[in-house]
Amino acid sequence: MKNSFDEIPQSFINKWQNIVDLLAKIFGIPAALIMKVENDYMKVFISSKSENNPYHIGCREHWNGLYCETVIKSQNKLKVANALKDEKWDKNPDIKLGMISYFGFPLNFPNGEPFGTICVLDRNENSYSEEYEQLLMQFKSVVELDLAMIQSLNITHDISENELVDQLLFQNKKLTESEKRFRTLAEIAVDSIILFEGQKLVFASRRFCEYVGIEPENVDKLTANDVISHIHPDDIEHYGREMQESLAQQKKHYTIEFRMLNPEGNYEWLQNNTTATYDSSGKVLQRIVQVRDITKQVELENELKKLNADKDQFIRILGHDLRTPFNSLIGFSGLLLESLHEYDLQQIEEQVKIINQTSLKTYELLEQILLWVKSQSGQLELTIEQFDFQQESTSVVQAIENIAVKKGIQIDIIETEKKCLLADLNIFRTVLRNLISNAIKFTSPDGHISISAEKKEQSILIAVSDNGIGMDEKVMDKLWEIKNDYTSKGTNGETGTGFGLKLCKELVERHGGKIWAESVPGKGSKFIFSLPV
Repeated sequence: MKNSFDEIPQSFINKWQNIVDLLAKIFGIPAALIMKVENDYMKVFISSKSENNPYHIGCREHWNGLYCETVIKSQNKLKVANALKDEKWDKNPDIKLGMISYFGFPLNFPNGEPFGTICVLDRNENSYSEEYEQLLMQFKSVVELDLAMIQSLNITHDISENELVDQLLFQNKKLTESEKRFRTLAEIAVDSIILFEGQKLVFASRRFCEYVGIEPENVDKLTANDVISHIHPDDIEHYGREMQESLAQQKKHYTIEFRMLNPEGNYEWLQNNTTATYDSSGKVLQRIVQVRDITKQVELENELKKLNADKDQFIRILGHDLRTPFNSLIGFSGLLLESLHEYDLQQIEEQVKIINQTSLKTYELLEQILLWVKSQSGQLELTIEQFDFQQESTSVVQAIENIAVKKGIQIDIIETEKKCLLADLNIFRTVLRNLISNAIKFTSPDGHISISAEKKEQSILIAVSDNGIGMDEKVMDKLWEIKNDYTSKGTNGETGTGFGLKLCKELVERHGGKIWAESVPGKGSKFIFSLPV
């Protein structure tokens, strides 16, 4: 058995390395792995950089009773708490390395073809809690969604476009559902414990006393107002309502999440897990409150939500914006093929021009998507060099001015004094080309576009101005975020994805600069980005 995809982009390898390193750290075990199928062998593809990890990247083992072999063949999770106590596993090859416990899940491509496994191993007996299982399942979903995206970029493989899009959307749905069930359980700090007898606070651990600025021996003097004064103003009403409703309903267990001011003067996310007992009349007798710092968990969940939103956008582009040009390519090339002997040379030339233009636009969109993915994954390396603003701006204009000429639009480069920029030249060209193309799109025939550079304090401000249709504030608010699916047609009905401006923001910020827009409806727009001097 082998998988048909051998090339994994380095950016994904780096991300997967971070995943296994995090798994090893959270689980407290020596080895977390991503294994890859290679014919009748299992290969260590990614290995955690943890102490006493005996597995090295590139090592291979023949299929002969391996844990991962069972996971792949059964397509189910496998949990072995102690192989030495299990007759089925007491001769497993991993025991020679001192690894007696195993927990793993299969990793598959969208079509069900096995890629390998994601697994953890320990030298000690380990039953792996339900929380750890949820965490491992979450990272399995992340890796499988990555595999779906990697496979989707290989447009020559034997699968139809519709099937590919459906599979990507299906994987995305699985990830979204998984995230709803997932709650990170990485405990960063020791939990605080609070004990109430009736409404009276009788005990609070030192950590909680530090939060509210009181000595433990004086905890009986702590009032409700003392606690409330440390809760974030936006959470006070929520906190009070949740607690009162839970007690009124005589809930034995309830949880409240809120922000509280720590001794350093910063707000942290806390989670109150309360166990309550009541008398026969419903009066609360005792409450034991476990207060857990979940700041890291909330940040991770927010990051996962952002990651999923970005992937949603990525999949939308693949599923919609790429489908349209490919349909055009298929349609026009099919028509040309069918009518080749009936068309004269001029008709053939017209068809070929359409196919060529569509191909170039599609290729440019793919290039932008790949550049965005590279930047998002932190793998975009900047090559900083000095270059002349006038010279490079002229080069960019010359490359796309034929589009402006067709609309009768004049483009001027305004430079009051010679300016040399210090930036990544290719990225500067990409940003400027996108902004000029956008200006051409939304400028009426016989309009005017100007490009200028101005030094201001420690930055150079590059501006692309037009006298086109302009925008209102609501439109400008939707321009930059990847989660906002907004685009509109140009003055000649030109279409686009709206992806170019989002890419510009990503690339400018990678340089330590900023990008923004100024516009008046009906009078034109001005897009400005800054580059540090």
